[in-house]
Amino acid sequence: MTALVALGTMLLAYRHTRDSFHPLVIIAPMLAVLYGALPFKYYAILPNYFTEDQILFVQFINFLGVTSFCVGCLLATRNAKKLIRASEAVNINAATRKRLVGAAIILGSIGLAAYLRTIFTVGGFGAAYGQAYGGGWSDYGYVRDAIAWCVLAIILLLVAFTNHPLKNNQLVLVIGACCVLASPFIAQGFLGGRRGPTFLIASSIGLSWYMMRRQRPRLLVMITSGILLGTLLLFIVANRGSFYLGSDFQFENTPFSQLEVTDEGSGAAVGNEFVYGSGVILHADISNRFFWGKRFFAILFVRPIPHQLWENKYEDMGVGEIATNVGLGEDELQYTLGWRGELGAAPGVIADVWVEVWWFCLPVLFLFGWMYGYVWKRAVMGGVLPTMIYIMLASLSLFFIWQTFEALAGRFLFMAIPAWVVWKWANVKTRTVYSPQYMTLNSRRSVPRA
Repeated sequence: MTALVALGTMLLAYRHTRDSFHPLVIIAPMLAVLYGALPFKYYAILPNYFTEDQILFVQFINFLGVTSFCVGCLLATRNAKKLIRASEAVNINAATRKRLVGAAIILGSIGLAAYLRTIFTVGGFGAAYGQAYGGGWSDYGYVRDAIAWCVLAIILLLVAFTNHPLKNNQLVLVIGACCVLASPFIAQGFLGGRRGPTFLIASSIGLSWYMMRRQRPRLLVMITSGILLGTLLLFIVANRGSFYLGSDFQFENTPFSQLEVTDEGSGAAVGNEFVYGSGVILHADISNRFFWGKRFFAILFVRPIPHQLWENKYEDMGVGEIATNVGLGEDELQYTLGWRGELGAAPGVIADVWVEVWWFCLPVLFLFGWMYGYVWKRAVMGGVLPTMIYIMLASLSLFFIWQTFEALAGRFLFMAIPAWVVWKWANVKTRTVYSPQYMTLNSRRSVPRA
């Protein structure tokens, strides 16, 4: 039923909008896999972790959560088709385009410099990617997060040429710049064995390219591309131990072996998204431990404050456990469920919101779905800034659905706020000039704003 709701609303959204970039076309398959296919696949072994009543309780919450998100997204886009037909084509003038390209160069250079700083901090590329699941590091969170500006630079660069045919030399320069800016995420994906950066860079380039040209791939092409990209991500994670510099690259695991989970004993750590997420829901319910918004508040408003300025910021806010698995439990699951959560495990969005606000997770998930739908609607109506915001939200949807709200919020804010500032500065509008004699619009005498 959960999978049918997700896929059914996806088809319904596409039928009404004919847009293969509708948020449900991108997100609903993830919901169907995480909350439909995985519990179906694990049905035989779930009793090793939970009682039958616990399984039904968790899946009932998942069903209502998926329904809330999808219905919220549908309601936000219910009148979109008429609005899209009435919208005008976006026309970015030369002055705005020049500023957007300049901002993309500056932000992209900062992002590349931050990435190189994290690499050389650990001793260079050999040290960073010389072992499985490697990568760079910096004690300064802003340096680590600034790498996301490479993605923002790609979005700015491609959006700058909206409805502007690229000449051969411009096309070569744009493609070359995108390849350079994408290199940190390609390295993180194929040398660090990380699926998130791989999805982020692939989806942001694809979405920006099509939305810049005001075109869409066919639904079949979109579904096929999603299956291929999902298989690639599963392959990377399943063979994570073979992705590093100096590896013999003998990939022994199939992509779908990553979906397997086995019973390793009562003391084993569990990192599988569905099993761990179910445990997080049950642990919070049994222990009656909910955050009631404090954790989300800390993520949005306290996390940006550097540790160097406020060393005990999470402890002072009463959410000191946020430093481990975003406060969702690790060893403490042993006392209520008999098994431990793996360090770094992610529970999925529904479990994450449930721990925060209990049954109020349903209206919150509805609002999340409505937010995705509303931003998409504003984007397809021709808004440049909403287009950039939607590309970011859609590209970060893997982090949001499969991991946590925190995985989305930090990256999104670090890109969206600079994007807003850049657009406010770069948007060189034209002012309307009226004839003093006839007080009629004289479009030929429109001049750039000083």
